[in-house]
Amino acid sequence: SMGESSHLSVLMEMENAMMRGGWTLDPHGQFRIVFDLLSVIALLYDVLALPIVLAWDVPNEGVLFVVTLCTIAFWVLDVILNFATAYYDSGVLVTDPIRVAKHYLRTWFALDVIIVFCSIL
Repeated sequence: SMGESSHLSVLMEMENAMMRGGWTLDPHGQFRIVFDLLSVIALLYDVLALPIVLAWDVPNEGVLFVVTLCTIAFWVLDVILNFATAYYDSGVLVTDPIRVAKHYLRTWFALDVIIVFCSIL
């Protein structure tokens, strides 16, 4: 079935990462592409719902509370995955976990953490 093939491809991607000698994700792998597409949905929610909640003092309860918690959890997971997502340096895919983590710390980490922290408040 479709779900099984999707799970199989994720497992194959993880196996390929382990074979490369690290726990890095391919930035163009199926798992990362699906996750990045989901991030567009989470971002749309944040951009559309949060201003309404703040402007009209809508109580953050019920479904709104659950969806807000899910988006916060999603963004926290995004930060964690970014520590393990390979990147390109001058056209060469860098998969070394230490270099990947250092690169993320030097680039998007601070902004990502500030955004997640603001979402929690």
